[in-house]
Amino acid sequence: MVGKNCLLVPSVFVSLPYMPLRFAIDVVPEEDGVGYYVVVPALPGCFSQGKTVEEAMKNAKKAITLHVRALKKQGDFV
Repeated sequence: MVGKNCLLVPSVFVSLPYMPLRFAIDVVPEEDGVGYYVVVPALPGCFSQGKTVEEAMKNAKKAITLHVRALKKQGDFV
């Protein structure tokens, strides 16, 4: 979803007990101008949001961690 409205945030680092991972993310301003949403292209269905870019990135790390744990629990490859 890289578009003209995306901010340049190259990636976030997530340290999980079994492996450190780095994921590219797209941080996009909300249309109403209040906050940001985050898309993780490498993890379909993994989204997050926050009132500030920093909060959105922090929430994205949590979302990525939960998403990866769920995939591993299902036996999916990450």
